[in-house]
Amino acid sequence: MLDCADDPVLSEATMTPVELRTRLDEYEQDRPDHDMHSELTRWTRKWRATFGTAAGRVIWFQDTPESARTRLLLKTFRNQDKRHHDEVMQLSDCAVADTFSTFVEQLQEDGFAFLYQRLKTGLSDGPILVRVEDRGIVGAVGPMGTLLDVTGTRMQPPQYFAVHPHYRRRGHGRALWRAAMAWGAENGAEYKVLQAASGSAAESLYPSEILSTLGFVCGRGLVAV
Repeated sequence: MLDCADDPVLSEATMTPVELRTRLDEYEQDRPDHDMHSELTRWTRKWRATFGTAAGRVIWFQDTPESARTRLLLKTFRNQDKRHHDEVMQLSDCAVADTFSTFVEQLQEDGFAFLYQRLKTGLSDGPILVRVEDRGIVGAVGPMGTLLDVTGTRMQPPQYFAVHPHYRRRGHGRALWRAAMAWGAENGAEYKVLQAASGSAAESLYPSEILSTLGFVCGRGLVAV
């Protein structure tokens, strides 16, 4: 992370050998959006050249969905979330737990692949909740956990969450989501911040589950000049 104190427009900059990303969290009311984007782009190009990263990306948050890649959402836990879900179980208690590897392989998502590799080496970051159909795992969410934010409030961090493409629109995603929220509520979480890709099944699921939209995330890659 780079120090952005010398320019009040920038909120944060992160860098890897491959890409430099600069982020703007809040718009200043006395500065037009295009001015801020220009300034953000200028600093990204400057730092990309200075530190020799292969690419640059500008990320900003806005109130409207136009051209956004991601919706940012807030879940506030309620007592009603503490409900039992017989149709969802922990992977460790699942009679067909050995099919998790097939689920991960067919899903082809980096998050679950990473999680499965950790499980194979005996590492556990928390419970994984699964849904079963046709004698195999068809959906999963995890690892489950909570942590304290900077104010000391307990929150539930985002988890990997997916349903096999062939088994979508059968209620698996909603059942997994509600079971995950029950786990969070039972373990003292007060809120959860998460994101959903624009146009995804998750984006249509979350608003129906009483989540609030905090804003929208936009991004633009920069061509080296």
